[in-house]
Amino acid sequence: LKMNTAVLDPFGTKIPESIEITLDEGVALTCKFNRKGSLLATGCNDGKILVWDFDTKGIALLLDAHSMAVTGVNWSRNGRRLLSWGIDKLLVLHDIVSRTVLFKRSFDSPIQSAAIHPRNEFLLLACPTTSIPLLIELEDKSPPNMPRFPSPHDTTSTPKWDVVKETNINIITPNDDTKSENIGLVAVFTRRGDKIIFGSKEGYVFVCDTKTLQVEKSAQIVTLGTAHAIPSLAISKSNEWLSVCGDRTVYVVNVATLEVTQTFSENVNNHRWRVSSFSSNSNYVLGAPSQVTIHNIYVWDRERGSLVRIMEGPTDSIRDFQWHPIRPMLVSVGGHGQVNVWSVSVADNWSAFAPDFKEIEENVEYMEKEDEFDYVEEKEEDNKEAHEDDVIVDIMKMDDDHYASSDEEPFEDGEELRYVFVEPIADANTAWVIAENKRLEVEKERVRAKYSERLASVSKSLGTQKKPGTREQLVQQRSTLKKSGNGKKGKKKGTPSAYITTPKGKRSNSSTSSNSDTIKKSKNES
Repeated sequence: LKMNTAVLDPFGTKIPESIEITLDEGVALTCKFNRKGSLLATGCNDGKILVWDFDTKGIALLLDAHSMAVTGVNWSRNGRRLLSWGIDKLLVLHDIVSRTVLFKRSFDSPIQSAAIHPRNEFLLLACPTTSIPLLIELEDKSPPNMPRFPSPHDTTSTPKWDVVKETNINIITPNDDTKSENIGLVAVFTRRGDKIIFGSKEGYVFVCDTKTLQVEKSAQIVTLGTAHAIPSLAISKSNEWLSVCGDRTVYVVNVATLEVTQTFSENVNNHRWRVSSFSSNSNYVLGAPSQVTIHNIYVWDRERGSLVRIMEGPTDSIRDFQWHPIRPMLVSVGGHGQVNVWSVSVADNWSAFAPDFKEIEENVEYMEKEDEFDYVEEKEEDNKEAHEDDVIVDIMKMDDDHYASSDEEPFEDGEELRYVFVEPIADANTAWVIAENKRLEVEKERVRAKYSERLASVSKSLGTQKKPGTREQLVQQRSTLKKSGNGKKGKKKGTPSAYITTPKGKRSNSSTSSNSDTIKKSKNES
């Protein structure tokens, strides 16, 4: 990845241009990358969640905890937990390593949005459609001697989390005489999780403190258009900007002051916007319209306020999209449930590997020099100078990452999960290993009994009463039958047949002649 990034043109615009590949497994409704972009989670309309390995574009994990469509997913910062919610009114917290459900709660209505605290995975935020937001605090109730990487086969070492406290967040719209509570909000955490930003149906944005749950700032952002509801919120990776998706306008808001710095809209077709977000470097703002037959993503320059590119896709709607956290790539979910992976078309730049390399448009006849390929002995001094410039490359350690924001701060060794293993590693003394060994022994006994029954039926067809138990006994039994002659058709080997001389001088078998005499006698009688 680092080498490919260095080869790219540093002055080129790193914006995805076309669809590289399409992931057609399931009917996806939403998508979400983990912190490093190595895993992609997609929620499907049948209640399943597919976790894709984004490097191989293959399914690494399948989670099935919902009975109806999954409308949203959210990763924890270390990549070990996945929060999902759907139409079945369930909020489910999954453990990726053990493939188990840590926490599940049912609500009276479907959930509009939810999130995991970026610095505390035991703190969840849920915003139902017909009730006020809820902050859920959990506690780890797992067994004390549970292995670090538990397996789904181990029923005695399954992690379990319980609810410690649930707190309602009451948010009242300013200048509202009725003092009614806001319901059906959308919410996001800031990068460090010290603030919660809410978006209401009246177009207001509220900044709430996570500890005190008190509203610190509020402002009405969506003022244009007929509908003021905010369908989605997105915060930039630098934690400075907030993208607010309005009716027909996308707003860029300063998080510190709640002031609108830029507004983007489509003046030709006057699209309604469904989703808006930022690029990984926060330099571009993206918006997706809600039209059924348009799969376009508009890219604007955040500082200049100009339209940079329109990414045109297939002729269907777009439900969700997200920019890759590191690479210049983008993933969008189409109206038919396919997941489209957008990438940059990179031209081959061979001069990046060799500065003196020259590209030619047509073949050129090359005349070699007279001493170009002559062998010249190298002096010892030249060899020493050449070896002094050699650099020892350590292939066992990874280079330290350069962090550009608080979201990229490092974890402790082994804390972050970047890839999903095929089978978690476990100790030999764990209960699931013993249970698995017992299951294998039972399976072997079943196969052995079935094979013995088959051998018994074969031996019975050969005319013996013995019941062999192994293949060697059957082979020995068949060799004995061949020697005795019972295993062959016709007469025994070594027994001469009685021949008689026919009138023509040919030999004939006595059994054949007796049969012919019998036929002649039967004809005379008739």
